[in-house]
Amino acid sequence: MAFAIGKYLAAGRAASGKSQEDTALLLGITPGTVAQWENGQIVPTLSQLGQLSRVLGAAPQALVGLKPKKEAPAADRPAGSK
Repeated sequence: MAFAIGKYLAAGRAASGKSQEDTALLLGITPGTVAQWENGQIVPTLSQLGQLSRVLGAAPQALVGLKPKKEAPAADRPAGSK
């Protein structure tokens, strides 16, 4: 499963136009860590996945191969929620 996630991470990074080095610098990690994620050797923590999502401008779900859920229309949401 780690390899499958890695290919989505690599695709998200490539789509953002960032190199492994750029991504690593923005996350405060080494480029080798980014490469290991993309090669399926290791997986990012949930915290790292959230940071990666913000840095790449991609939904966390998309970075692990899932389709992001669409937000419910306002009429379908509980009162007081956004």
